[in-house]
Amino acid sequence: LDAISNASAITGNAVDVFIYDTSNDSDGGAWRKRTQATSWYNETLNTSTRGSRKEFPSVAVIVLETGKLTIYDGDTPDLDMWMVFTQAGWNATLIIGTGNTSTSMLNGKLAVGTGPNIQGLVLIDFILDRSQAHLNGSNYGGVDRASLALRNTSGHTFSAGTSLGDPTGNIVSNAINDVAMTVLPNAPIDSTTGLPIPTIAVATNGGVSVIKDDGTVVDITGHPEVVIHWVEFSKDSKYIHSQGSYASQISKFLIPSADTTIASAEYTFKNTYYQGVAVTPAILGGISPNEEVIGIEEHFYSPLGLTVLKENTTDYTKGSVAYLTSTYNSGYMTGDIKGAWLSDTDTTNVVGTELVTNGTFDTDVSGWSSTSTSTLAWLAAGQIEVTGTATTASNQVVTSAAMTTVVGERYVLEFEVVSSNGGNNGIFAPNIAKNNNNGYWYPGVGKHVTDITASSTSTLIHLHAGINVGIVTVFDNVSLRRAEPDRSVNANGLQVNGTITKTAVATGADLVAYSGFSSSNYLEQPYGSHLDFGTGDFSFMCWVKGDGGTSGYTHLINMAENSQGSPGNVQLKLTKSDWLPYLYGQGNQLVASSSAAPSSTWFHLVAGRKGGVFFMYRDGKDVSSNALTSAFDIGNYPVRIGEASTSNEPATGMSMALVRVSATAPTAAQIKEIYEAEKPLFQENAKCTLNGTSDAVQCLAYDDSTSELVVGTSSSLSVFKGLRRVDEELGNFTEVSQQ
Repeated sequence: LDAISNASAITGNAVDVFIYDTSNDSDGGAWRKRTQATSWYNETLNTSTRGSRKEFPSVAVIVLETGKLTIYDGDTPDLDMWMVFTQAGWNATLIIGTGNTSTSMLNGKLAVGTGPNIQGLVLIDFILDRSQAHLNGSNYGGVDRASLALRNTSGHTFSAGTSLGDPTGNIVSNAINDVAMTVLPNAPIDSTTGLPIPTIAVATNGGVSVIKDDGTVVDITGHPEVVIHWVEFSKDSKYIHSQGSYASQISKFLIPSADTTIASAEYTFKNTYYQGVAVTPAILGGISPNEEVIGIEEHFYSPLGLTVLKENTTDYTKGSVAYLTSTYNSGYMTGDIKGAWLSDTDTTNVVGTELVTNGTFDTDVSGWSSTSTSTLAWLAAGQIEVTGTATTASNQVVTSAAMTTVVGERYVLEFEVVSSNGGNNGIFAPNIAKNNNNGYWYPGVGKHVTDITASSTSTLIHLHAGINVGIVTVFDNVSLRRAEPDRSVNANGLQVNGTITKTAVATGADLVAYSGFSSSNYLEQPYGSHLDFGTGDFSFMCWVKGDGGTSGYTHLINMAENSQGSPGNVQLKLTKSDWLPYLYGQGNQLVASSSAAPSSTWFHLVAGRKGGVFFMYRDGKDVSSNALTSAFDIGNYPVRIGEASTSNEPATGMSMALVRVSATAPTAAQIKEIYEAEKPLFQENAKCTLNGTSDAVQCLAYDDSTSELVVGTSSSLSVFKGLRRVDEELGNFTEVSQQ
């Protein structure tokens, strides 16, 4: 495609575009040289529906419109028109009908999907010089023996039944939304064409149908959304990925041998639009995410950004995902992720102070006011009691004093529901990250934390008792501070205490380093049950850069209430005297590095527990392990970045980035893979976000020859190699394609 002129343009309102590179066919495109006897090769050239070249292009740009299909010659600089298929109405008087939706091509077979009550799937075979249709009724479908030179004349009929020796293969629905093609290993050879027969999958309004290479059809049905709008084969041709219309899930199937249901999916990926989903890892979702599949690596895209998934095929729930947007790159989050922080690209220092007036209620309830249908009272325990007197939810609240906020900025909201004699108790605030119900969040009794996004320069917090008369709910410890956002599915940000310095990790790099830590400058998240790992697996992961010092302790990640000897705590620390990182907790040195870390350059650190064994990896290599037989419980403690809770051993002089905490311990292979993938982000001029200002990814394609991912948004095009952006271009990109 390098020969195509920059001035080349294709007019028309395309519904799908497919770039067909015949060199990727089973015979490298040699079939193009064996078609001299076909009708289309010998038809009249230089007409409105036929270009000036007889031979099928080695690269064809196939543009599908609602009522027309045009094949452009990618071998020419101006993308000359090579062939046009016009349309007709129902009953297939021409080869293709109206309502075209999708197209693909492989081994000389062009697949065209059509909309409801039109023509199902049409396969146009350029080698056999004929077409074939698959529909959902036994009286329709089959082979049309009229030649392709007659494609735009009336009278085409598709013979039903097998009396002519041709399989009909009924599909689950005529309404096709997407089509994908692949050649499976050991696929049978078509005796007429000499090429392996492709396997074809179609996403329809009734499920997924797979037209197998032996001519039979199997259906995948039972999806909760019924309508399947997208389907694709993995690059290793082992799996089919499909998704319904409303963004709830993407399902992965082994290619079935018989009709099956959605319940038999190998795995179902869910997305972060539905906060608190149980399935992990979650994709960064929104309305109708889509996917580009590459073996055990997938790329999901949606209006919220791009997800890169590296599967763990032994246990899909322990795979790793990275979220990329125009403003951040989360790095890889493994399995049951609990927090992913310090992934920003904005170098503006962040300052955090408490915004809530009297959120601890130590001596009174000053600063809070009730509505006409609720009452408030101060309790001697230093708490506020809210009593509801009406059934109107919006009036069962007490309200804070107004707080000055910055529109669009993220804040950490913390509160505790101490007790309640009814349900629907919680909080109301604008843009709560964990809730899609107009700002109301009813998590019940316990300590709770989440992010909010300010939508005004003045923000109020409302404590909500419940919706019934006589509901009494007690609250305590209400806090709102500037946030270091959590990029994981949990949306549990870190409170900023003091001032945190933010600078690029390297000259010209996108990713930001966080520093300036001290006893008064640090990041903290109050305890939440999501951080209580009990005696199970867990892991800490971060990138660290030293200051070359020779004395002092530095607390990198700390989960403790008191000093290092206190039971239940765990701390990821480093001693500058020897630059040995270690994990410490419950009065024990759980695991310590066997070799010194670099004192003034970036290094990658992973530590945690897996199956009762504590471990530590630095720069992808195992540097220590320690099997402890006694039970170890992290306990109900807050997490701090850059400072201990009370031992006053801050990470002075240290810089940190891409901090992650998970209830899953990654495998050795995953740790090595993550290190190698993230290391390029710490180099000079390393770019790691979507180019431009838009997060709305509209299309993407993977180039097998260069291992590059091309991502198009409404404002730009980005080219990634792994997590690093290596090229870009401004513009509005709605379609990119690569076979």
